[in-house]
Amino acid sequence: MCQACQYAAESLAAANGSLLPIDVARPLIPMLINGTREKNQVVRSSAEMALIALLQLKEGDQGIQVMLSALEGGGRESLNDVINKCLRRATYIPVTPAEIDPTLLT
Repeated sequence: MCQACQYAAESLAAANGSLLPIDVARPLIPMLINGTREKNQVVRSSAEMALIALLQLKEGDQGIQVMLSALEGGGRESLNDVINKCLRRATYIPVTPAEIDPTLLT
């Protein structure tokens, strides 16, 4: 799921420079935040990469502000914690189309 979210966010950003629609991103963000707290390193890093792509963190803080404004109190605090504790330091690795199940692309 994390790689699919990351791929969708990257594709949309590459196509027209926009974020995922708020209605799509709002339910995904809490799940990705929970993924960043997993003990399994693969799950944790996949969730971090998906959040970086979804927030367009490497492009600046505009995506962060848009998504923070769309979340309610607890979700906003959790996202802020994840951004400050791990996302700003993370080395971003883009997902390639070869890593995505082709049935998801059709």
